[in-house]
Amino acid sequence: MFSADEAGAVGSVQFVQRNADGRLLVRDFGTGFDDPVALAAGSDGMLYVSDAGRGVIYWIGPSLESDTSAAALED
Repeated sequence: MFSADEAGAVGSVQFVQRNADGRLLVRDFGTGFDDPVALAAGSDGMLYVSDAGRGVIYWIGPSLESDTSAAALED
């Protein structure tokens, strides 16, 4: 799931899970995007996030220590 503040300036990628009692648990795990528009899971275990606001594709790896880290792919 993607989200942004009311001005649309700061986007995030969120993990959404339903608890046993039926409530939703929502947690940011990638923040600081201008306009995240697509999310894809790669066969390499990475999540790829397309940020249309910056014209960049970021990857988020499973072994990152921080819940809010993302790295840009270089051409």
